Amino acid sequence: MSVNVKFAQGYPDPSTFKQPLAIYRGNPMRVINGSVQLAAGDDAGSVVFLGKIASSAILLPIGLMTHEAIAGLTSGSLGFGSAPGANAANALINAQTFAVAATKNPLLSVAIADLVKRVWQLAGYATDPARELDIVFTCNTAVTGGGFLHFVLPFVDLR
Repeated sequence: MSVNVKFAQGYPDPSTFKQPLAIYRGNPMRVINGSVQLAAGDDAGSVVFLGKIASSAILLPIGLMTHEAIAGLTSGSLGFGSAPGANAANALINAQTFAVAATKNPLLSVAIADLVKRVWQLAGYATDPARELDIVFTCNTAVTGGGFLHFVLPFVDLR
């Protein structure tokens, strides 16, 4: 065991004199915010486009997805549409139930070590495509009774 001193992305490393990237410190927070009503008849595979986000952004782990009990929706996912990653469509929330009223963190399925990654990295790109990506909610099971889904997705970006 040893005592160590480490520096996170938002702190200048005194050994290199390099300043942290602005996205990691003092950058204003932005939010994608809205509600959508899911209805009986929204079959498995139905997709809701929640918003667009710059591929260079970093999602913050302080967001919320609040929903009513949406009957039949025992599996829903949150992720990115039209991204190359094998798990892009469920990169943020992977197959969670929405059949019981609850509040979830929209980064529920993101590993703690990945919370500082850019959106393009979470979506499975090898390099930044320098464009906006769609954030989508996917019904993995059919909705048999409607309900509202409200989302607040905070992020930081240099644009």
